Amino acid sequence: MSDRYAPGEIEGKWQRRWADARVAYVDTAVPGDEYYMLNMYPYPSGSRLHVGHGRNYILGDALYRRQRMAGRKALNPMGWDAFGLPAENAAIQSGVPPREYTLANIELFGMPRTLENVLPRDKPRPATPGSLNKLF
Repeated sequence: MSDRYAPGEIEGKWQRRWADARVAYVDTAVPGDEYYMLNMYPYPSGSRLHVGHGRNYILGDALYRRQRMAGRKALNPMGWDAFGLPAENAAIQSGVPPREYTLANIELFGMPRTLENVLPRDKPRPATPGSLNKLF
């Protein structure tokens, strides 16, 4: 074992393994002991990722993982709260229509991609502004 921690090697190795094994995938067509874990979606309102995001999502992720380890069909989606007051106010201040502003910030932030590095998610169910996905 090396004394040096190489995050690019170690983290990347496990992230690829989790993605290949689809550890976060939930087949909603198959009956089971279902558990739906929804964290507060982040607001795409102009601010960047900060320590507060970690506080919100790490706690929920721990609960979600505990449910998975207990054998439950736990679904923990990630998306955006594009209808909250912070997102609406930011769009008004920018002079850009709210939907355009929100989608541009989602592309800019790449938050779900950024959080993938820490919190594996079930990929087939992205949630974007105005989408209504049947989860269970």
